[in-house]
Amino acid sequence: MEPKYETYSFEELLDVRKHIDKDAFPERSEKLEIEIKLRQSMTKVISTLNTITVIDIEDTGVHLKIIKKI
Repeated sequence: MEPKYETYSFEELLDVRKHIDKDAFPERSEKLEIEIKLRQSMTKVISTLNTITVIDIEDTGVHLKIIKKI
């Protein structure tokens, strides 16, 4: 049964990275690294104001603007 890394917390992913046997599980190791990189680059809050929160999702080509109404 393959692990579902998308359901792991970021801390759990880092723990798995420390303990995974890359030679025995090269495909799992690669999937793990992809998930970690995705989490690291996915969401960065650029700026937060009282009315606007801008979120940039890097490496996906998506820029999302969330407007918070007060």
